[in-house]
Amino acid sequence: MKKIFTLLAGVLLVMGAQAQTLLTFPSDGDGKDITLSDNGFVVRAVSDKPGAIDGNSQYFGTADSYENIKTRWKPGGKSSATIYISVTAPSNGSLYIYVRTASSSATDRALVVTQNGDELFNKVIKENEATDYVTATIDDKDTKIFPIVTVPVKEGAVNITWTTNGLNFYGFKFISDGTSPDATPHVPQVWDFTTTTSASLGAGWSEDSETEGRYVYETEIAEGTYVDLGEIGFSYGAGISVGRVGGKIEAKKGIRVDIGKALQLNASNGVFKITDLAKGDKVSIRFKNASKTEARKFTVTNGDIETIDAPKTDDDNTEKEATITVATDGALVLQQSKAINIIALAVNDELPVTDGISVLKAETVEGNGVIYNLQGQRVDANYRGVVIKNGHKVVIK
Repeated sequence: MKKIFTLLAGVLLVMGAQAQTLLTFPSDGDGKDITLSDNGFVVRAVSDKPGAIDGNSQYFGTADSYENIKTRWKPGGKSSATIYISVTAPSNGSLYIYVRTASSSATDRALVVTQNGDELFNKVIKENEATDYVTATIDDKDTKIFPIVTVPVKEGAVNITWTTNGLNFYGFKFISDGTSPDATPHVPQVWDFTTTTSASLGAGWSEDSETEGRYVYETEIAEGTYVDLGEIGFSYGAGISVGRVGGKIEAKKGIRVDIGKALQLNASNGVFKITDLAKGDKVSIRFKNASKTEARKFTVTNGDIETIDAPKTDDDNTEKEATITVATDGALVLQQSKAINIIALAVNDELPVTDGISVLKAETVEGNGVIYNLQGQRVDANYRGVVIKNGHKVVIK
């Protein structure tokens, strides 16, 4: 089955323990047959035309976290049997492609990533992605920052093509998620944060002086790192890692626990990560927006990219639930737009029984009409009954 991925709005930094070096093109290469490698991650760029490597300084990433690359590979035309990029992924993980269109006016130059006959990514690369995305002030001048294409891949060969006309490639990075191709289903597990007591919190936690019953973990989480809740004495969270995309989490604003209520990561773009999942695993989440004034959301990354809306609590004060079906072996990442209270999580198990729950199901970012039944399973148009389509309940008769 084909799977289409979109550009991620930023870099999901250090998805696993094995981050690779950013591979860029040498300034003295001729551009005809270049091999870049690091710890089993191999990129080969081939062109039988007058491909070239030249100096061209560009920024990739986000305003908070970007990388400046000063060389690029110009393949000299559209891809073919003699113009292509091949990649070897040393394990399951995420492939990062630093690419820009070779024409500022072109609107048809698509980048395609395939593996084992499956299409993993297919999207037009446009110059205005940078303008629409973010403009940051670097070295006292406004500078375009281009988004990075991020594609989950499995161990083995990956092919990169561009079928219309030229694209310019600046670099590649691979980050392993630490799983093998033979991932097994996650054992059933439930995290119920309503059962948390102060006694379960270890060293580094202190009571919030402004809010009774709230505890805060007071160690700063550096940019690009993740902390496993079980490793910091929070026994109800063992197996869940937290971090942030694009910037550090300050000590006083980091991980919060409202005793007997919920877990909260008090940071925009905060990330909750569950690792060692297998394709087909079910991840369920019960949550409630921490804000009464603005709607928020989770962005779910694992294979497909999906969103889960969290309405402001003045609009709907009930707790919400959503179930995600894991699309590829590896980690599942829940990235919140801003602080959202997580009440419970479950993998391949039922959430704790409670009253007053409003059930939501994740929808794709582009609202592309994917249909789910009320158990969170994808179904086709022949299914009959109540389904979730583009975030809304619909009855198919």
